[in-house]
Amino acid sequence: MAIRKIARMGHPILRQKARELTLKEIQSPDFERLLEDMVETMEEYGGIGLAAPQIHEPIAVAIIDYQDEENSDAEHSVELSVFINPKVTVLDETTQGF
Repeated sequence: MAIRKIARMGHPILRQKARELTLKEIQSPDFERLLEDMVETMEEYGGIGLAAPQIHEPIAVAIIDYQDEENSDAEHSVELSVFINPKVTVLDETTQGF
């Protein structure tokens, strides 16, 4: 396992479309090592999630691990989850946030 360098905002890799993985790639030892590196990197930087492009890997993989310190119930926490080739579906066109 290794801690990877994080791409900063504005880095071109963060603007690239991430490539989907094949089943053979997902089942490979290299992919397992990548996931281990992602977890270690996320923990080192104190994050709750990390996408592969953030560590300079232009593939469609992300992880999330969030434990709500204030609420001990599972409703407010997300165990380590791995998302491979995720698809986002817009449910509401209304702009949220800023």
